[in-house]
Amino acid sequence: MTEAASDEATAGPGLPIASAAYLNSFKNFTAHASSTGLRTAQLRYAMAAGELSNPALEFLLNSRYRRGDREFEISVQSYFDDAALTMVSQVGRRMRKSGETFALPTPLPLPMALHEVIARRRSNRTLSGEPLKLTALATILQCAAGITATATTELKDGTPCSMPLRAAPSGGGLYPIDLHLAVRDIPGLAPGLYDFLPLQDALARIETDAAGDDAVRGVMAALPGDFVDIRRASAFLVFSVSPWRSMRKYGQRGLRFALMETGYIAENVHLASTAIGCASCDYGGFYDDELNRAFGFDGHYQTAIHAMVLGG
Repeated sequence: MTEAASDEATAGPGLPIASAAYLNSFKNFTAHASSTGLRTAQLRYAMAAGELSNPALEFLLNSRYRRGDREFEISVQSYFDDAALTMVSQVGRRMRKSGETFALPTPLPLPMALHEVIARRRSNRTLSGEPLKLTALATILQCAAGITATATTELKDGTPCSMPLRAAPSGGGLYPIDLHLAVRDIPGLAPGLYDFLPLQDALARIETDAAGDDAVRGVMAALPGDFVDIRRASAFLVFSVSPWRSMRKYGQRGLRFALMETGYIAENVHLASTAIGCASCDYGGFYDDELNRAFGFDGHYQTAIHAMVLGG
């Protein structure tokens, strides 16, 4: 460092931005990495080229599709036989024991053009505290992952097989993402935890050790309220992924498709919420193990992958 630079760098509170950036560029962030348990994401990335494993990078490498991959091609082709077609046609039906089922009301028409909705969409971190109407919830769920059409194919003996199609695209139509709700304040729907059943356009109450408000508080405890006042939320929309629903056909690349599907559904939630004047905000900073326990997911074959906050 030159004498002039040294004088400028010690100027105290008036330290120029350029000099601060110059000094900062020489800071050694890895000098004591071996003697501390604190490793920021930046430090983990910087050390990835060394001895530390990098699972995220390994996933990207292992999920690549290469020309001539016969194992991949055979796996995909197997999904066109009768057994696989029948299995896929049933995706979305109730998969676990649950309590009472509640039919959702008719969704509201969206009163806004797509270009206007896109321009207005914003993450709402300041919620009004107003309850979310049940018709609004039905609209959001229908736009997020509801059944919008049915395709028909034939099995080998000519028997027709109906394939329900949803609002969000899904790799191979396998729909590995399921939606669940922690209802806090929606008139007409008791507080508690629910599964969304797209084929029935209904909610099914989840039977857990905790019930009602206690179950909802368990979910809220897994969502640190640092940047959204979750106490004003009407409901929490939780996405779970069943990876093998997609990976049995597409291998590790199937997880890429599942993550993409999560984004498609979340964007549909935002657009529908904006169109009908409700609030929505993504909430990725949840505590995975706690949220899995609250909804009864095993964390492996089914695990929480995303969450959203909804308000009136």
